Amino acid sequence: MTEVRPCLACRAGQPRRRGDPLCPPCANAAGEVAPSPLWVLDSPLLRRAMAEVNVPAVVAVVRAACGLSQRDMAEVAGWTPAVLSYYERGKRDAVFDVRIVLKFADAVGMPRATLVALVLGDPDVTGSPALDGGTARRTVTASLLRYWRACTDALHERDRHAGGTTMLGPAMLLRGQAAEAIRRADCAGLPAAEAEITLYASQAALDAGDLILARSLAGSAQDLARDAGDPVLAVHAMLVLSQIRAVIARKEASREPARQALLLARAAAGEARYEPVPQLHALIAIRHAQAAALLGEEPVFDAAITRARRELGRVRLDDTVPLPAWLRHVGEAELCSAEAAGAHDLARTDRAVALYRNALDAADCPRDHALIATELACALIRDGDSVGAVAIALDRVVPALESGVTSVRCLDQLHQVAAGAGAVRGALELREKIDHLRRSVPGLPGPGTPAGARAALASVPA
Repeated sequence: MTEVRPCLACRAGQPRRRGDPLCPPCANAAGEVAPSPLWVLDSPLLRRAMAEVNVPAVVAVVRAACGLSQRDMAEVAGWTPAVLSYYERGKRDAVFDVRIVLKFADAVGMPRATLVALVLGDPDVTGSPALDGGTARRTVTASLLRYWRACTDALHERDRHAGGTTMLGPAMLLRGQAAEAIRRADCAGLPAAEAEITLYASQAALDAGDLILARSLAGSAQDLARDAGDPVLAVHAMLVLSQIRAVIARKEASREPARQALLLARAAAGEARYEPVPQLHALIAIRHAQAAALLGEEPVFDAAITRARRELGRVRLDDTVPLPAWLRHVGEAELCSAEAAGAHDLARTDRAVALYRNALDAADCPRDHALIATELACALIRDGDSVGAVAIALDRVVPALESGVTSVRCLDQLHQVAAGAGAVRGALELREKIDHLRRSVPGLPGPGTPAGARAALASVPA
């Protein structure tokens, strides 16, 4: 039996820690880009195990990816821990029975299309979500809630490597499973679990360029957070809505969405006033600063940035308090990027460019690198430096997008850079690369399409 071990690419050769998800960059080890995932835990490692008909490894890889104990994974799959242990070690022939494989796939919410690699023996082949046989009806247990939360954490972590556009489909699929469960079960943790998934899906939709879907999902998540009675979750919903309102304000050059973004940030600050989490208060201050800059309120912007930096200064590296996935990476890169965007909104152009360069140096994942470099290119083009903007786009943004980061938001902004660059050196090459990258995004027919990702999700349950 071929041994399949957890991927080490996401930690540059360092051992995986319990609960770490599998990351897309391992697909690029041989210069190849992985197929778009149909499922949150889909990965090159999982596809390889299936293609090699190493079904016991499939079970082990899924459990390792979501960081569940054998007891929890067995409960999700409807087995006993002893049976799961036997299956993972390949000690029972029953695991090769297709009915057992399908039962496991349905129990963990794996689309049937993901099993195409098992049938065809090819790790690079993908099926269509339309082939999905649906998920099994199951009793909602504490183990299943832990599994869903682990999947949500995996969405956040994989987003750092793959971008939200790629992960929107799996997020909507996972949300559909939770929504179905909440309609037929009465479990105290269900609204919170669905809210967490929905908030991630909202942010993925924002990255996919679909503001309508992003706003709708964030509103639904806010209602679920209210039902769950979880103050941190409620704050998360307010912050996502504030971010979306700020994006709308910037796109429409309108003060009203910016005012709403500011009110949401203030409401989040009030809701979180007793929460001893510096990263949370730093993110609240960042959203406050972004909205204030859009409204032209310089003193409020400066005070909020100072507050955010002070909160990040209180973060202890040896702190053992577990953080939700959406807060784990709030740090210098996000703060510098937000300050740069605000400086640009306040017409402090030189300061904005310098801050974007600092943020780019601080970026610690491919997605952030692509997003910040794109913002820097946009700032340079508005400052009249077309040559510098095109150089940043070609040297920093395009390689990140070509290596697996998918972001319609980046592509739309790059299109603006290319349009504003005129005939400067490299502009034609940039336009050609943008066209090629856009064609690789399913359901995105042309530049500036705001809802391209929605067509790709036509067959994904919402």
